[in-house]
Amino acid sequence: MKTSSITNRRTKTGQTAVWQARLIMLVMINIAQLWILAATVDAALARHYSVLLPLVVASGICFLITLSILRWWRPTSRRKTSTGYIRDSDR
Repeated sequence: MKTSSITNRRTKTGQTAVWQARLIMLVMINIAQLWILAATVDAALARHYSVLLPLVVASGICFLITLSILRWWRPTSRRKTSTGYIRDSDR
């Protein structure tokens, strides 16, 4: 019984670390996108239209990275199904 309890605690700790890493990465990407938005507005107001396309592409790449983090990066689990991961029943 003690071994099962320790294993469950380690698994939850590991999953918490993965969720925290995902959150930190999402915050960093959001900050980058805000910086790109500010640069885009600044370039548009200064009529520097040649830099708008690379800034829009960079923002799109940040968006795709965010989608991939939200959609596919999950903590590993022992119990898998065809649709994804099943959480432990004790949650």
